Amino acid sequence: MPAAVVVIIVAETLVVGLGVAAWCLASRSLVPRRLRRAAAAAQSATDAASTAVPRWVVALVVVAAGYGATLMLMWVLGRTAHALEPAVDIPLFALARDHQVPGVWTSAWQLLTLMGNRHQTQTLVVLGAVLLGLMWWRYRRPAWVPALALGSTYLLEKYGQMVVKKAVDRGHPPTTMGTWPSGGCARLIVVYGVIALLVLALVAADQRRRAAVVAWTIVAVLATAEAYSRTYLLKHWFTDVVGGVIYGLLLLAIAAAGLGILAGSSSPRVSLGREEDEASIPTGSR
Repeated sequence: MPAAVVVIIVAETLVVGLGVAAWCLASRSLVPRRLRRAAAAAQSATDAASTAVPRWVVALVVVAAGYGATLMLMWVLGRTAHALEPAVDIPLFALARDHQVPGVWTSAWQLLTLMGNRHQTQTLVVLGAVLLGLMWWRYRRPAWVPALALGSTYLLEKYGQMVVKKAVDRGHPPTTMGTWPSGGCARLIVVYGVIALLVLALVAADQRRRAAVVAWTIVAVLATAEAYSRTYLLKHWFTDVVGGVIYGLLLLAIAAAGLGILAGSSSPRVSLGREEDEASIPTGSR
């Protein structure tokens, strides 16, 4: 395997792996005491607010605030990525271009990269909404939650990426129109991640941690593969891909927070696989 392939795979695996590790550790006892106290205070505030207004209103406010903060952060990171283009993106782009492997290797990645395209993810959103809705109904959970979670996060990713792309306006590689942040990477993380959250909500509490390890490992592997394919096939600058991963993880965190609030908790750990959590989405009306 060419050195360029190894370099890009290792770099993007580290980016995705660190992001998923940070996400999973966010609900563990390794979190500093001050952050745990802040999380407890946020949960208390959410519970207090829910006595005056419906939980879905509180969830909507939290999601809107998180979404706005995410777009601002992505704008700042996008300007930084633009500044790094000569030192980081152009050399890595040349490395990938000069070491592409013709034949089966490239053809395979041209096929695999489709899993992050809009048409494929739109199809997955529709199928996931229907099938998971039926599963939730079978388990006596609100059948509308999967459709709402998948549909809203897909739309938030799509239009947020459009806004950030225009605000940053960093240009694109000479081979494609791909720009900051990579929508393919973000879409894959958001769609597959929300599916993982919704499936884990149906897993028995004593099996949830094991199921969570499997689910998040699958999401991380797919995200790494998508990140690699977008760089290897010269569809994006390297920092575009990193931005897409960050954007996807942030939106997934927002989705988990919204679902957690609906469940009566402001912490996303409910859907990450903690054994002590009894449920992740309300079975009755609140």
